[in-house]
Parts: sequence; structure tokens; C-alpha cells
Amino acid sequence: MNIEIFLSFLLATAVIVVIPGPNILLIINDSILHGYKNSLLTVFGVSAGMIMLFSLSMMGVTTVFIILPWLFDTIKFIGVLYLFYLGGTMLYSCFTKDKNTDKKEIRPRKNFFIKGFLVSASNPKGLFFAGAFFPQFLSKEGNLIYQSIILCSG
Repeated sequence: MNIEIFLSFLLATAVIVVIPGPNILLIINDSILHGYKNSLLTVFGVSAGMIMLFSLSMMGVTTVFIILPWLFDTIKFIGVLYLFYLGGTMLYSCFTKDKNTDKKEIRPRKNFFIKGFLVSASNPKGLFFAGAFFPQFLSKEGNLIYQSIILCSG
């Protein structure tokens, strides 16, 4: 893999990452409401979801979604329902929380990871993103698996 291609990939990725989506908004929300340590668990969950989506995309699941658009719509609808659920629980907790107590609500740490994973994995745009974005930076002459691993870890 050529260093110029890798640097252009990092620059393009940095531009895309600056634009917030549901994953970034969830991480920001968890870091503000629940602190640094819990937000790291959300980051790990989002990353695990993205790794799964990118792996599926590399295996050709994007083609299946193009052939079966109803499956894409179903997954997208489930993701929307989950985001509404998260928003609803946040609004509900704002109105029911006792403002006079100093006790913090203690949530199991695994919930942050699972929440991050579900938000990331239920966003099928990641499949199409990986299917459209990564191939632009792959060279036919080199080992495609090796190049893909480098780009996904970069």
C-alpha cells in the first residue's frame, strides 16, 4: 500500500468523522451524562458494531441489501425504533428524576457497551459506506485483505 493513498484515506476519514451521526451523538451524550469511563465503554461498543458492519460489507452483504431492499428498510426501521426508544427513555428520565438528591444512578457498565454496539450495528448506512468508501483506496496490485486490515485499523 502506497503512503500517499493511506494519507489521503486518513484525511478523507477525518473529514467524515467530523460530521456527527448517531454514533458520535451517543458518545457525546454518554460522556456528558455519565462521565469519561462509561463513555469509553460506549466507544468500544460503537467500534465493535462498526467492525461487524465493515466485515459484513467486505463479505458482500451490501450486494444482498441492493438485491433485497426490503431487508435494508427493515434493519433501518429497527434502528429508528431503537433510537426513538433511547430518546424516549432520556426524556422520561428528565421528568421523573428527583432533582433534590445527590445520588447518582448506578447503571451496569455492560449497558453502555451494548447500547453503543446496538446503535452502531442498527445503522446499515455503515455497510454502504464501507462498500463505497474503502474500495477507492484499495490497489488491485496488492493483497486486498492486507490493505483492508490496514484501512480498517487506521
